[in-house]
Amino acid sequence: MTQAINIERVRRVSFTERVKAVLDADPMVLCNSFYVLFGFLISGSLVAAAFFAFATHRDYLEMLFWCAPASTAVWGIAYAGWTDKLQWAWNSLTAFTTLGMIGGIFVVLAIPGQTNHDLMIELVICACALPALWTLIMGLRHITF
Repeated sequence: MTQAINIERVRRVSFTERVKAVLDADPMVLCNSFYVLFGFLISGSLVAAAFFAFATHRDYLEMLFWCAPASTAVWGIAYAGWTDKLQWAWNSLTAFTTLGMIGGIFVVLAIPGQTNHDLMIELVICACALPALWTLIMGLRHITF
């Protein structure tokens, strides 16, 4: 028996066609991409600033560890993060910030001489409240009124 071998040539895409495909993107996709980038940039920078504050400015620790999860919640509610197009972004951002709060708990426990009980209570509240808010909003999404 003979085997039939079919070889197809792949058409090469020129650089101008690639640039045109990027420039002809759907405006809603660009808008959603901007909002996702904005949310990750703001929340990520607040979490990073909170961890840098352990070494530099301890006066701002409590404020930064409140602002980081609050920015995630505000981003999700303000930009409708529960919709199908932005749900993955809010899920990722909530998980990232919650892990940041849990990491903050371990950092506070690991620092010798750290007796800031208010910060520890705040971190536990934020680590529990952010996923609870996310669960509540995602649960309300499935209810038809």
